[in-house]
Amino acid sequence: MNTKHEAEKRICKFLQSDKGTMILSGTHMFKKHKLMLKIISEKCAGLNVLLRVNSLQNTYSRDFLGMKVQTGVGYKLGENKLYIDSMNANSWRKSPNNFDIIIFYPAGSLQNRKSTEVKNNLEDIFKIKNANKIIFITCQEGRYSDISYLKEYDDIFHVEYDSQEDDVEYHKRVLKDKIIYNFDK
Repeated sequence: MNTKHEAEKRICKFLQSDKGTMILSGTHMFKKHKLMLKIISEKCAGLNVLLRVNSLQNTYSRDFLGMKVQTGVGYKLGENKLYIDSMNANSWRKSPNNFDIIIFYPAGSLQNRKSTEVKNNLEDIFKIKNANKIIFITCQEGRYSDISYLKEYDDIFHVEYDSQEDDVEYHKRVLKDKIIYNFDK
């Protein structure tokens, strides 16, 4: 079962490994990114972290971050600095280029791999920004958010966090549309 406890253990294993890219998926729609940020906040120190979101306007939602943010500002995340920018390339100018961790959420926004915006984002994340770890986090699961092509960029360490232990009925509903990712090369 892909419980919170199991997901936490696997995320920590990834953070301590020499693996470079992780995808966090699963049926827990609005909790995966919060779990990732909580783990970094509580278990890491002295890191520069970039959270790239699909739109800065979404950050104000309580399901997202619950606060309005500005690009180029280092927000406190435990003993780390959290920078936030968006898929909009204009927001990247104010962000530093060197990060310990880059988190992209929601990763389903990258589903249209042929779009110029998606290509530019992936080039920025994988080639221009200097990052030790890159983490893609899904929000919704389904064929409209298939990001399995990311295996073309790097070997993927895959972690799943499902809502089954918290809300069985919700978990069952999401499973109907859930895509089974294959990150094998």
